[in-house]
Amino acid sequence: MRLLSAILVAAVVLAALSGHAHAQNERKSRSTLDPSQSVILFGGVGFLEEGAQNALFRLLIKERDEGVAMINAGADGVVARINAQGGLPTLSPHPIAMNDVDAKATLQRVFGDEPAPRFALRSIEEHFDNVYALYVIGSFEHHESGRFKLADEKTGPVYVYNDFFTVYVSAVLIDLKTNEVVLSTSALGQDRIKNGSAPVAKSKHDDHFSKAYELAVEKSLTRFVTLASKKKLRSLKRRTDRHIVTGAWLHGDEAHGRFRWRQPPPSADACRINTGCERGDANCNAVMGLLVHGLTDALSAAGKSTIPPLNWSEWRVDNSYEVGVKIGLAFGRGTLIGDQQIVRLDPRAAQYKHVANLWLGREPERRSPVVVEDVHYALLSDKTYFNRRGDCGVDERPNDESVEVVGEYGFPRPSGQNGAGDEMRGFFYRIAIIDALIRIEDEL
Repeated sequence: MRLLSAILVAAVVLAALSGHAHAQNERKSRSTLDPSQSVILFGGVGFLEEGAQNALFRLLIKERDEGVAMINAGADGVVARINAQGGLPTLSPHPIAMNDVDAKATLQRVFGDEPAPRFALRSIEEHFDNVYALYVIGSFEHHESGRFKLADEKTGPVYVYNDFFTVYVSAVLIDLKTNEVVLSTSALGQDRIKNGSAPVAKSKHDDHFSKAYELAVEKSLTRFVTLASKKKLRSLKRRTDRHIVTGAWLHGDEAHGRFRWRQPPPSADACRINTGCERGDANCNAVMGLLVHGLTDALSAAGKSTIPPLNWSEWRVDNSYEVGVKIGLAFGRGTLIGDQQIVRLDPRAAQYKHVANLWLGREPERRSPVVVEDVHYALLSDKTYFNRRGDCGVDERPNDESVEVVGEYGFPRPSGQNGAGDEMRGFFYRIAIIDALIRIEDEL
């Protein structure tokens, strides 16, 4: 098993490690566009920051220390299935190496009787032009809980409880020479507990987060295989047709008041979208992270090649030009890649910049003479900017209208009963936002 712990670094990332450069100098001159000169190593599942993803951190610790088959085991199973079905032949004819034994086997298949080296990664870098690492990295998790009053009985009010456990992960292919993301797909995973007689006990939260993560991991890897089957090395090298969500914008009094959003000045470019969240406002930052991750998930579902939102989380918003994610690896099956990996994220590498735009509204709708349903709406639109030179200009993509969808969440109540309070309305709105993010997948 591998445990990835990550620390966000708000700085420009250094170039490739010196060992990579040394290996490159010793390598014979071969075409970097030849798939046979490419190899893919699997690094497992990891997270960006313990403070932002406590559940994923605990689950990976439990899987490592107790040997419980959960998220990493599920990812290993998906990669093993990918290998059994032929791997990723457009990128490499070799099976994805899941440990150092696999890597050494690849070397021996290619180079015959040459003795297997002690350190497989170093030898692979010396023998292959293109060495990629495939990770599945979680970057967002959020729990929503709501209590709804059904009726007033003689014994007291009757309530039902709803819990939503939402996570996002990205399957990320990294060029180990440059530490740059060359191919990525993201996915939402959610476990919903509806109309329970009691809220989900805190001791059971990790069980539900585990289900959500397992779903998201398999979905992201499945999408990755589909996208990779349409790509060739040439397109990876050219970094063409890539998408990134660089920010989110809230509109209207209801959204502004709900999330304490203060209208910022217009953004000067498409890579730096100004935020109206007050510094340290977890509620506002949470909805920003949800919108950015959700729109990235929708773009991946539509078959787009995305730059993952690894520099966003529920607790922090950072869309600077270039940031780095430092990933630590805990060895479980051999030192395949090493104990650290840096990932470069630069929005200028994407030709298409997307901004999520959100409006909120609500209105009562009478369902019968005695029942009223309070319907909460979330209008979500995707505004796209296209930069032919891969820069950060704000010229809108020609002949491309913004995609708009409406998500909603309603709760029926007796016509004589008061509507939901402010806290519950906030819960309804966030569920409507999630509904809109799911709906927009079909429109992109």
